[in-house]
Amino acid sequence: MRLTSHCRARVGVCCGILALVTVGLLPTQAFGQVDNSMSTVGTNFWFMYDNQYTWPFVDFFKQSREFWSGSSSQWDDGRALTLDTNGYPTSLLSGQHAATLLFWAGTVHYPVGQYVLLYDGQGTVSVDFSQGAAINVVSSAPGRIVVNVPAGNEGFRIRIMATTSGNHVRNIRFIAPGFEQTYATQIFHPLFLERLKEMRCLRFMDWMKANSTTITEWSQRTKPTSQTQGEGSASGVALEYLVELCNRLNCDGWFCLPVRGSNACFRQYATYIRDHLNPCLKAYFEYGNECWNGGVQSNAGWLDQLGQSLGFSAGWSAQHHGWARRMTDMLAVVDSVYQGLPNRRVRVIATQVGNTGVVDGLLHYYGGENYGDAIAVAPYFNPGGARGSTNLNLILDSLASQAARVDNVISGDLAIANAHNMKIVGYESGLDVWPASFGFSESLAVQIRFNSRMESIYTTYLNNWRSGGGTLINQYTFCNPSWGVMRYMDQDTSQAPAYLAMMHFARSNPRWWTETRDTCSSVAVAPQPATSRTQPARLAIDRSGRLVRVSAAGSGAVVRVYGIDGRRVTLTALPASGSVLLAPAGGGASGCYVVTAGAEGAAPVTLRTAAVR
Repeated sequence: MRLTSHCRARVGVCCGILALVTVGLLPTQAFGQVDNSMSTVGTNFWFMYDNQYTWPFVDFFKQSREFWSGSSSQWDDGRALTLDTNGYPTSLLSGQHAATLLFWAGTVHYPVGQYVLLYDGQGTVSVDFSQGAAINVVSSAPGRIVVNVPAGNEGFRIRIMATTSGNHVRNIRFIAPGFEQTYATQIFHPLFLERLKEMRCLRFMDWMKANSTTITEWSQRTKPTSQTQGEGSASGVALEYLVELCNRLNCDGWFCLPVRGSNACFRQYATYIRDHLNPCLKAYFEYGNECWNGGVQSNAGWLDQLGQSLGFSAGWSAQHHGWARRMTDMLAVVDSVYQGLPNRRVRVIATQVGNTGVVDGLLHYYGGENYGDAIAVAPYFNPGGARGSTNLNLILDSLASQAARVDNVISGDLAIANAHNMKIVGYESGLDVWPASFGFSESLAVQIRFNSRMESIYTTYLNNWRSGGGTLINQYTFCNPSWGVMRYMDQDTSQAPAYLAMMHFARSNPRWWTETRDTCSSVAVAPQPATSRTQPARLAIDRSGRLVRVSAAGSGAVVRVYGIDGRRVTLTALPASGSVLLAPAGGGASGCYVVTAGAEGAAPVTLRTAAVR
């Protein structure tokens, strides 16, 4: 049994001809995309920590730590903070300040240059380096502070030193260099998108806090307006951002719904995804994560109690039945939400690889076999007999041998999948050299993971997965020195052998299994309520990509069109009625175009992205 605690301590756009779309919730952006429609690899993400190895957002404050109370003499004075529903302090006690951190603990892989801190409300906000060193303030005015960040510093500390009751400091943004004018539309950092553009699937297990969230209802989830999208949040990164990331990358989304969620909660998650994920993409639905795993104590204990309430003995029997019961309930809810839309959802039955008794119970205890589309496993490979060795070549030889055996590892689960007319997919996969499990030092584990031989070892591994009957395979994880195919997001990809192997495999092995997908030509995204800064609008793009037609109601509307490189190419004021034809730069070039509308002088509000093929 592979035990894990997911602190990672281990033991053992609309495509189509004239696709019409109405106003969406989140702003969208454009970037140079490749055709990943036949890609066969995906990835997980490491937790959204404040000491992250990536910066997914151009607004770095989204991955800040939750606020704590401090003073001029104490880093953390233990006093309570009175917070609003988004996590911002509404008032401060005498001598109290509210502090948070970004990119601390030596993870200095973030851009240098001028950062812009923005906030709403009245008060005093300060920013310095996380160890208390002063930062070079270029300019400071109410609501806007510009600081210059050189290389070689340990992250940031942001403090609310004073706040005005009734108009408290809130909606803090800490904008990466160069994005102040576009952060509202260019949500995700271009380098983040670039590194992921050949992936076919994004699994959001850690980003949804699948192992630790205790939410039961939809209303309790993290919102886009929450102070943090990180580990201090209720349910990880807001679902709205997850769906938008999939749309921008043209990637399928793998959503791990909360273990303690009610059926109503499941329904609202599935409904939002159905209504907002590009209909050309598939949504994978998984109940929690590794619910067989006793190392995930918060979920295992809760499922054990549920199983006992069903009449089963405490321990594995109760846990297994509690898991099977709620997993089947969730899959049935997804089935009803996607009634008549089977091509747009994949109902996942995830199991412990090689332990066929686990998946057998999930299929048969409560009728899970009636709802599953895929059996998901995590076929990691590890050093085996080289455990505890300090001989790098011996360890790599052992890994090469283990990588060539993944077909044997999945054979039992594959037989069950075939018997139930399901595919077998990898929810996680890749190299496991966790130091605590294999007796390696941290430095040796990093040497192993990023050794140049790992490219050929990973190639063998992925080829063996294919020949053994596997289909889509998601790596664990994207960026992390101990688990990632990259150490940091800005790592030179030539120094990331596993990442290179994945990309080469995806290009050399286009999808070899059959699947059916819906088109986008006839499905409209559900509109969101209009605000004072939006204009009703519609857009259409022809398949050649040569023309964009936008129409907006209301005088004074401004349309902004962004080309595939993300730069604005046209700015046209619309008449009070009618429409305008725009010819994007590059003519029929494939890519994404973003159209935004809003009052003159106001921040742009994006309507929708359309991917041109």
